[in-house]
Amino acid sequence: MFEEKLLENILLGKNCFYLVACFQGNDKGAALRKLKVFDERSGAEEVKRKWESSGEKRFARIYVVRLSLEPADFDEEDLRWIT
Repeated sequence: MFEEKLLENILLGKNCFYLVACFQGNDKGAALRKLKVFDERSGAEEVKRKWESSGEKRFARIYVVRLSLEPADFDEEDLRWIT
């Protein structure tokens, strides 16, 4: 399940942060390929720039999630497509 796989990879310890999830294919249900966590002071555009400069462009899409609640409150619909 998407959410279970995502929660396995969340690094706890901050109240609010950006998480970048990149998937192969065009559908959010596709296999989770990569996760990165950035400090919340990085805006979405900065997260996107860092990701693109990391050489990971082979991935199809980038999703940014701003988590301000407990991870259990995260819902797949909280993903925002920014690329």
